[in-house]
Amino acid sequence: MNEHDKILINAYLDNEVSFDDERYIDLLLSEDEDAIEYLNAVKLSNNQIDNFFRSDEIGALKKNVENFTKGIQGTSKQNNTTSELIENIINTLSSMRMIPVFAAVLLFSIIIIPIYDNQEIDALYEFNTPIERSDDTISVDTLIEETVLKMKDLSLNESKLIVGDSSIVIIITKEDENCILGNATLLESSQTREFKYCLDQ
Repeated sequence: MNEHDKILINAYLDNEVSFDDERYIDLLLSEDEDAIEYLNAVKLSNNQIDNFFRSDEIGALKKNVENFTKGIQGTSKQNNTTSELIENIINTLSSMRMIPVFAAVLLFSIIIIPIYDNQEIDALYEFNTPIERSDDTISVDTLIEETVLKMKDLSLNESKLIVGDSSIVIIITKEDENCILGNATLLESSQTREFKYCLDQ
């Protein structure tokens, strides 16, 4: 297995290969143990990254936004007055108990995402992490923490962590003597997650 094979395996997992390349990868996987190990490592890496950025709060927010929309549509269909419509909106938002999260996501989508244009992302300092780790597992939280500590040593506030074919933009927003706070954004899906890493005292 060579570097080109690794690229093909990543594309294979994303269903982005031609019929001939798919046959080649199938043959490679049937004959090469290293290729199978690499395939499994990529799958594990992708699952770890997805799990890290998937949060119950975001899922609940999407559900509540759907309920909110349905509430507005239902109210409109009943030809209610403006005051009843406003009251329904307020009640829906109050029952969500997630107004701060909704506001944060809305603010993030309006202000933060447009900041990431391709030129600025390409200009960020990159940390590359091989998919194959000595312990055969990848903890995305650990990878981000390691990167954040390297950023602190290099006096960087922003960087890009490359894990396989995934890119994570890391921004340090606050730092004191013991703790580093910030957020990590998976570029492929624009999912973001805050972090706080404290140094051992």
